[in-house]
Amino acid sequence: MAPWTRRQVLTQMGLAAAAVHTLDPHEICCTMAAHAQTADKDLFELKKIGDGVYGAIAHPRYKTNCNGAVILTDDGIVIVDTHSKPSASKALYTQIQEISKKPVVKVINTHFHWDHWQGNESYAALNPKVEIITTEQTKKNLTTPDSGVGGVPFIEKQIAGMPAEIDKLKADIQKESDPAKKKNLESSLQQAEAFLQELKSMKPALPTRTVATTVTLKENGREIQLHDVRPKSQLAFFRGYFVDLIAAVKKASADKATLAEMQTKIGDELASKYEAGMSKYPSGRYRDRIAQNVEIIHKKVVQKA
Repeated sequence: MAPWTRRQVLTQMGLAAAAVHTLDPHEICCTMAAHAQTADKDLFELKKIGDGVYGAIAHPRYKTNCNGAVILTDDGIVIVDTHSKPSASKALYTQIQEISKKPVVKVINTHFHWDHWQGNESYAALNPKVEIITTEQTKKNLTTPDSGVGGVPFIEKQIAGMPAEIDKLKADIQKESDPAKKKNLESSLQQAEAFLQELKSMKPALPTRTVATTVTLKENGREIQLHDVRPKSQLAFFRGYFVDLIAAVKKASADKATLAEMQTKIGDELASKYEAGMSKYPSGRYRDRIAQNVEIIHKKVVQKA
């Protein structure tokens, strides 16, 4: 099967070209509902995978952080992905100090999405000689306008979009009657305001080295293999979710359902097929995400088609 693209799927659904360009799959898969409960302590769980290898499992935050990896070598520490902001990578580094006091000598960015690289600068500040490694395509995407939801140009887009997002959170707080949801919204507002300030002061640290399809890093005491691969099973799963979600929203809209009715009905309809797969990790569980996903599809696809 040929690689799936966003344009192909949406075009096959008979949607307008304008809607195609306003919808990015990352917005569907990697957003946190404003009223969802988020972590208020350490941002990550350091989970030991093997000798000197740890998974950095991100706790839920309003502006999501990716999961990462921490690899200990004789000379220092290798970090895989740096999350959505410098404060997140600093928080992880503080936690890492509990298992190793060695410096971070290498950072690997798996791809260019904002929640995987915007924390690079904290490691560059700690060690000016740190090597930041990625693929040639990712480095290109990081500096090319309109590459998608990531890269240096996207920082300005985030800055431009955050005030409206903050205003909506304030309005939602005023309307919310459920005490628990209101508390979560207030927490999301604080996180959003702090995120905006970080964006404004951000000093992007770009990759200093690019690699081809496969490369082996010979670190003292460890060999690390980097492979440029595409997770086909995940792509197929998300493609199915994407297509089914669009179809369900279009049908419900044609049936004159309200947005609130769509969010409940479609969430139940798709649960048997997608809830288990999307709820393996704390960040972005199916029930936390589905209502927001329905709203995004309704606004950016159905209303603009």
